[in-house]
Amino acid sequence: MVRLEVKVTPRAKRNEVVGWHQNHMLIVKIAAPPIAGQANDELVRFLAERLGIAASDVLIVRGYTSRQKLVEIEGVTEEEVKHRLQTG
Repeated sequence: MVRLEVKVTPRAKRNEVVGWHQNHMLIVKIAAPPIAGQANDELVRFLAERLGIAASDVLIVRGYTSRQKLVEIEGVTEEEVKHRLQTG
Protein backbone atom coordinates (compact mmCIF):
# COMPACT_ATOMS: atom_id res chain seq x y z
CA MET A 1 0.00 0.00 0.00
CA VAL A 2 1.18 3.51 -0.87
CA ARG A 3 0.02 6.61 1.01
CA LEU A 4 0.08 9.76 -1.08
CA GLU A 5 -0.53 13.40 -0.14
CA VAL A 6 -2.55 15.06 -2.92
CA LYS A 7 -3.50 18.70 -3.44
CA VAL A 8 -6.56 19.00 -5.68
CA THR A 9 -7.78 21.97 -7.70
CA PRO A 10 -11.40 21.35 -8.74
CA ARG A 11 -13.28 22.94 -11.68
CA ALA A 12 -10.27 22.80 -13.98
CA LYS A 13 -10.61 22.69 -17.76
CA ARG A 14 -9.49 19.05 -17.72
CA ASN A 15 -8.11 16.39 -15.42
CA GLU A 16 -4.33 16.53 -15.24
CA VAL A 17 -1.32 15.88 -13.06
CA VAL A 18 0.42 19.23 -12.58
CA GLY A 19 3.49 17.87 -10.80
CA TRP A 20 5.04 17.23 -7.42
CA HIS A 21 5.44 19.82 -4.66
CA GLN A 22 8.77 19.34 -2.86
CA ASN A 23 8.84 15.80 -4.28
CA HIS A 24 6.21 14.48 -1.85
CA MET A 25 2.81 16.09 -2.54
CA LEU A 26 1.08 15.41 -5.85
CA ILE A 27 -0.67 18.41 -7.41
CA VAL A 28 -3.73 17.45 -9.50
CA LYS A 29 -6.37 19.44 -11.40
CA ILE A 30 -9.82 17.88 -11.64
CA ALA A 31 -12.59 19.05 -13.97
CA ALA A 32 -15.44 18.11 -11.63
CA PRO A 33 -16.83 20.63 -9.14
CA PRO A 34 -16.44 20.11 -5.39
CA ILE A 35 -20.16 19.48 -4.96
CA ALA A 36 -21.58 16.33 -3.34
CA GLY A 37 -18.23 14.54 -3.59
CA GLN A 38 -18.02 14.85 -7.39
CA ALA A 39 -14.39 16.06 -7.38
CA ASN A 40 -13.39 13.28 -4.96
CA ASP A 41 -15.04 10.63 -7.13
CA GLU A 42 -13.35 12.03 -10.23
CA LEU A 43 -9.97 12.15 -8.44
CA VAL A 44 -10.28 8.46 -7.53
CA ARG A 45 -11.22 7.52 -11.12
CA PHE A 46 -8.45 9.67 -12.60
CA LEU A 47 -5.72 8.30 -10.33
CA ALA A 48 -6.87 4.72 -10.93
CA GLU A 49 -6.83 5.26 -14.69
CA ARG A 50 -3.35 6.84 -14.65
CA LEU A 51 -2.02 4.07 -12.40
CA GLY A 52 -3.65 1.25 -14.37
CA ILE A 53 -5.53 -0.13 -11.37
CA ALA A 54 -9.16 -0.48 -10.30
CA ALA A 55 -10.87 2.54 -8.75
CA SER A 56 -11.62 0.33 -5.73
CA ASP A 57 -7.86 0.24 -5.05
CA VAL A 58 -7.78 4.03 -4.51
CA LEU A 59 -9.21 5.38 -1.24
CA ILE A 60 -9.34 8.91 0.16
CA VAL A 61 -8.60 8.42 3.87
CA ARG A 62 -8.29 12.05 4.97
CA GLY A 63 -9.35 15.43 3.61
CA TYR A 64 -12.64 14.46 2.00
CA THR A 65 -13.89 18.07 2.26
CA SER A 66 -10.46 19.69 1.84
CA ARG A 67 -8.23 20.39 -1.15
CA GLN A 68 -5.40 18.54 0.59
CA LYS A 69 -6.05 14.82 0.84
CA LEU A 70 -4.35 11.66 1.95
CA VAL A 71 -4.93 8.84 -0.52
CA GLU A 72 -4.16 5.14 -0.03
CA ILE A 73 -3.35 3.14 -3.14
CA GLU A 74 -3.26 -0.67 -3.32
CA GLY A 75 -1.64 -2.85 -5.95
CA VAL A 76 1.34 -0.65 -6.92
CA THR A 77 4.67 0.30 -5.39
CA GLU A 78 5.76 3.82 -4.54
CA GLU A 79 8.19 3.75 -7.48
CA GLU A 80 5.40 2.72 -9.86
CA VAL A 81 3.20 5.54 -8.56
CA LYS A 82 5.91 8.16 -9.09
CA HIS A 83 6.72 6.82 -12.57
CA ARG A 84 3.12 6.53 -13.79
CA LEU A 85 2.14 9.98 -12.46
CA GLN A 86 5.00 11.87 -14.07
CA THR A 87 3.90 14.94 -15.97
CA GLY A 88 4.59 15.48 -19.64
